[in-house]
Amino acid sequence: MRKPILSLLAAALMTSAAACTTTPVAESRPALDLRCDEGLATCSGSCEALPAWDSSDFDDLLGLGAADRLVLEACQTKLKACQACLARGRDAGVIR
Repeated sequence: MRKPILSLLAAALMTSAAACTTTPVAESRPALDLRCDEGLATCSGSCEALPAWDSSDFDDLLGLGAADRLVLEACQTKLKACQACLARGRDAGVIR
């Protein structure tokens, strides 16, 4: 009378062990391109340093104002590209 019970327990253990050893199926998602570096406005890299005023001539200082503006505009464009990239990531649910 013990043999049928033992064989049932052995069968139950084998099926539960087989369920534990199954490999989980991983979901593969397609690669998400947030377009962070597309076009002229790229998000990667750092901004250029502002030009230095090397002389004591105030006319040179006035000329640096235009150069500073160009560097700052390029850096602001880079910042806007990074912000747009982050917004696309949030909209896609990749970034919280």
